[in-house]
Amino acid sequence: MITGAHSVIYSTNWEADRAFLRDVLGLPHVDAGNGRLIFALPPAEIAVHEGKRNSVHEQYLICDDVQAFVAEMAKRDVACSPPQDHGWGIVTSVTLPGGGSIGVYQPRHARPTARSASGAPAGHPAISPYLMVGSAAPLIDFATRAFDAREVRRHTEPDGRIRHVELRIGDSVIMIGERPGAAPTAVYLHIYVPDVDQTYQRALQAGARSVVAPREQDYGDRTGGVTDPSGTTWWIGTHRSSGV
Repeated sequence: MITGAHSVIYSTNWEADRAFLRDVLGLPHVDAGNGRLIFALPPAEIAVHEGKRNSVHEQYLICDDVQAFVAEMAKRDVACSPPQDHGWGIVTSVTLPGGGSIGVYQPRHARPTARSASGAPAGHPAISPYLMVGSAAPLIDFATRAFDAREVRRHTEPDGRIRHVELRIGDSVIMIGERPGAAPTAVYLHIYVPDVDQTYQRALQAGARSVVAPREQDYGDRTGGVTDPSGTTWWIGTHRSSGV
């Protein structure tokens, strides 16, 4: 059955628009041959609306915060239309270098979920680390400040204790449970980031202690290590080459 979706943007200046998706939005991509780049998108959704004629399609990119998106685009000299609140979502339009435009919206409606081939919910990997700590708040704060973690799910007990929380970091999800008085457990996580040195410094500023400063490895990574306030050790890496 259906395993994904493929959208096409037609442009009179396709090279400029490909560069926009690659360099400004930072979308992962592959070269399908002859410079035809295909870009990866996060989990998508599709809707069918009443229309006056068939074969009319619209393309929107989804974001968590339209106002923040417009502000970020302004820093890069990319024009966006004033955000409009339609009730079901807040919408802006981005002007592409080729002269066309594409909609970006922050949904307010319920989002559909789908199951992946692994049986996990959409956007979840088949395997996620589950960290059991005495207090979840310091770990959540650290991951947010150091790695731009975003909370996607939380369940609490009647007394306010966090029973379960899920954080998204990049394309991965970590799960955290709170067990007051739990003995610290040695846990080691590895995370790839665009700039290991910058992230290493952010981790220290967020309260971690250094295990080892970033250094070049013979397998092509530059890696460093920190231990966060909850006792979890994070190995931070940026891949540079295929190594030796």
